[in-house]
Amino acid sequence: MINEAWESVQEHTLKLPWRKLVPYLENVDQSNDSGSVTVTEVNGLLKQIPGCGNCEEDDFSSWLDYDADDVEFQLMNDYEIIT
Repeated sequence: MINEAWESVQEHTLKLPWRKLVPYLENVDQSNDSGSVTVTEVNGLLKQIPGCGNCEEDDFSSWLDYDADDVEFQLMNDYEIIT
């Protein structure tokens, strides 16, 4: 049931709140069909946020990997979740 509920969430439902929280994303080029974003692109956006102008790509990459070794944070497949 959770999966069905999540699948019914429309993309714009998730995008609208983020546009209010991070107005800097309004001018982002959304023509990238792959849906993937590079660390360089995100870091460029990050630098536009007041107080984050000195952030470097290494900082951002380390933030993304911060929980990588945390057992409680690991992504599980369906079998592991059910178990």
